[in-house]
Amino acid sequence: MVKFRVSFRWYESDTFCTNICIAENEDVVKEHYCEKYKDVTVSPASDYEVEDAKRRGMPVVTITHTPATLPDGTEIKEKSVTTKF
Repeated sequence: MVKFRVSFRWYESDTFCTNICIAENEDVVKEHYCEKYKDVTVSPASDYEVEDAKRRGMPVVTITHTPATLPDGTEIKEKSVTTKF
C-alpha cells in the first residue's frame, strides 16, 4: 500500500480540501475521488505529511480491493473504503 496526498474541490461549494489516502496505486485513488469531486490531484505523500494530517485530525482514507466471486463464478474485486480522523 502506498500513501498519497489528494487535493480536490467540492462541487457544491468550490472549497478546496486535502486528504491523505492509502491505496494500491495512484489510479485507484483517482478513480475514487474523481467520482465525487473535481480538480483532483494526486501525489505521493511523505511520512511527515501523513503524521501532520493525523495530528491535525485530517481524514486518512484507506482504499482496499478484495477479490470476491459472484454466484455465477465471475471473479471481481470489491472496493472497501475506510476513513480515520
